[in-house]
Amino acid sequence: MSRYEVEEAAPIQMMAPRPHRVEQTVQRLNELVVSEPTQGLMLVLPSLTVPLPVLTQLQAAAPIVQQPTHDPVLRVALCRDVFSLVDRSTRASSMTDPPVGPVSIPDPSLTRLTHIAVPLVLQLASSFQGQKLPLYVAKAVALHATLSSTGAFPEHVCHNPCTAFRDFETAARNSFSSTWFRLGRDYENFNDHSHAKDCFE
Repeated sequence: MSRYEVEEAAPIQMMAPRPHRVEQTVQRLNELVVSEPTQGLMLVLPSLTVPLPVLTQLQAAAPIVQQPTHDPVLRVALCRDVFSLVDRSTRASSMTDPPVGPVSIPDPSLTRLTHIAVPLVLQLASSFQGQKLPLYVAKAVALHATLSSTGAFPEHVCHNPCTAFRDFETAARNSFSSTWFRLGRDYENFNDHSHAKDCFE
């Protein structure tokens, strides 16, 4: 079963440890080292890496994710990963920003996936009307903003930096915090360093 067929794990909530609990933990670890020296200790830390999307997995999941009743969180995740593959296959390694203009995808299988992902993003980004968007909608709006900022698929989304900026701002103000960095970069390009600083902070 692929990760697009089951709900994504909730993000880990990090909390500052209380001083007395830190002391208790250190003391217990010292006791273990003394009382069980032959067994040793293995501390299992959460992984800091994320698996890269794989074309075959995306192809297998696409028919399922296209179903209207499928979890919208996973539908957005598939779109994100399709665009990630497109970016990796078309952007030069020396480039930090995606190129502007229609994208040329060398792999026909990946092209077919974009024909699924782009309309799906347009649908999800406009699927909720209200002052506070669900996070999955905010992520879809951010993907739409990326499409508007690059004009990679002009048959679906025209190149429009103003629309992209508004969409990035909407996504950021609806709890998709990673888009604040993109807004800061845009403010820097306009020499508005005060607003850029606010976004970066």
